[in-house]
Amino acid sequence: MRLVDAPVKVAPLGGQPARFRWQNRTYRIARIVDQWSYLGRWWAGEGEWRFFRVETAEGGLFELYLDVAANQWRLYRVYD
Repeated sequence: MRLVDAPVKVAPLGGQPARFRWQNRTYRIARIVDQWSYLGRWWAGEGEWRFFRVETAEGGLFELYLDVAANQWRLYRVYD
């Protein structure tokens, strides 16, 4: 597993990621393995982050999150 924490373009469907683009490649999400929310450190100005551990059609396992306040998606982890 490696930490990436980089912005990515996500095509959401019903509030959940359907596909994302990273390193000039588009990944189609086959299933959401797990999801949870992190409410952040309010004293540090963090808001809610919605995490999704996803499996892609190609078989990769990734963790994405949506920073709700910033309305920005990020790729958080890649599982090797």
